Amino acid sequence: KTYIDREKKKIYVAMSAMKSGWVLDFPNDSLVKAKTGDIDLKTTGQKATIAGHPAEEYILHTKKADISLWMSGDFPKEIRDAFHRSMTSQPGQDPGAARAMQQLADKGLVPVKMIVKNGEEIATTMELVKVESKKLDDSIFVTPKDITFSPMPAGMGGMN
Repeated sequence: KTYIDREKKKIYVAMSAMKSGWVLDFPNDSLVKAKTGDIDLKTTGQKATIAGHPAEEYILHTKKADISLWMSGDFPKEIRDAFHRSMTSQPGQDPGAARAMQQLADKGLVPVKMIVKNGEEIATTMELVKVESKKLDDSIFVTPKDITFSPMPAGMGGMN
């Protein structure tokens, strides 16, 4: 499980079965910007309805992959904010992709489908099926007390 502590700017990755985990820092915004330079993000003009939501396709070219992002603004603010926080807090995420997701989130857009290609080969496809608003118990968002967290080893997807 991954726990985000925005106040402390830390990400905790818990491996409950092993009673251990890693902790890493949020990316430094100026460092991320320096690593990514300009972002190659463009709309294709293609439109579709995905999981009942009107969406528009954007293409993001990064050093590692080409990403097709189908984005929709057809969600309440709390859903848009939750997706944005999730997509910009992934350990090991490509800095260019993180900045592109920030730009899209600033426009109030949520990803409903993503296709990641390495060359001509599809590496990953994710598509929204359903969003359901409901109350969750606060305890699931608390970092387990029985886990010892240590810094994430170098080369394993650290953010800085």
